[in-house]
Amino acid sequence: MYQLLPRLGSMFALAIVLGGFMTLDKLWLHWYTPDTSNFAVETSAARARATDAAKSVTPAPSPDSSKAQTATVKPPLRTNDTFAALWFAAQQTPYRVRYETSFANGDKGAGYVIFNKPPLGRVDTVPSGASQPFLQLFIDAEGKTSRCLPAGGQRQCVPAEPFATTLPLAVGPIVFPPATAFGSYDVTELDSRVFAGTPARCFHLAPTTAGREAEADYCFSLNGAPVPLYGRGTFGVVEASDVSSAVSDGDFVAPTVPPPPTGTTQRVTYTSVVAASPGGIASATVQTTPGASCSIEFLTPAGPPSSDQGLVAKQADSSGAVSWSWRIGSRSSLGIGTVTVTCDGTRASTTIPIG
Repeated sequence: MYQLLPRLGSMFALAIVLGGFMTLDKLWLHWYTPDTSNFAVETSAARARATDAAKSVTPAPSPDSSKAQTATVKPPLRTNDTFAALWFAAQQTPYRVRYETSFANGDKGAGYVIFNKPPLGRVDTVPSGASQPFLQLFIDAEGKTSRCLPAGGQRQCVPAEPFATTLPLAVGPIVFPPATAFGSYDVTELDSRVFAGTPARCFHLAPTTAGREAEADYCFSLNGAPVPLYGRGTFGVVEASDVSSAVSDGDFVAPTVPPPPTGTTQRVTYTSVVAASPGGIASATVQTTPGASCSIEFLTPAGPPSSDQGLVAKQADSSGAVSWSWRIGSRSSLGIGTVTVTCDGTRASTTIPIG
């Protein structure tokens, strides 16, 4: 018995050591192992916060629908984009509008009646103080352009050079900037106005590069499709005095243009026409038969022919080219003038904007 005591003492000591080690090991694991008891609670709270945030941007489901709706936030249109959209839409809007023009100094210019129903177009030029048009331009469904001079109740029409764009944009009284130049302007919206009883949305265009373009104002109708009602710039002021959306195909019927004489090869083709403002220099170049004798006439927007000394008879050179340059009168009416060149009895006319 006494012989076993040393052995029991050793085993008892070993048990005490092992028990202490296990206790320390548990304490170590407790100190250095993450406590995950609150993880589920914290995750639930985070999900609730995310749900609350989602509710702040997601509309509540419709009473008539069991499906949740996802919020769609569209960025607001820039003013430049709004103006461009109205500009493009106005080119395709059917309308009939009478416009009155005036110079920057307030003097009255010619009036214009625009009929627009793409691809059909018509522009009547009415001299200041007159009630009947002096000049009419037509574009038919095939893109053919006719220039007509009402005389004695009957229109005398001849073919005119075709236009690359709609007639109101090409020769209309409101001088819009081309679409390719929209990026050169800062556009701001102005207070709405009323023209001929029609409310209008107005914009101011300011060039971003000094010296390249000029400031201008434009207004479009608010009733239905946009219709151009007002324009102001260096060319003067254009304002609608009568507005109607009632246009019919009959408004665009021009008299049949007689065919050119048979048995002749003579042609007169415009290769260059340069417009100008009042006081500026305009020019025109045609191609015809070499050595042909040619004369030129320029009818101002108000009607009477110009007597500028540059409008003299000339002879085509050896290649058939002949050119003229002349000064536009400083008090000339704004609008559309007409250039007519006659070479050895063959005539050709084209229009030229003054403004």
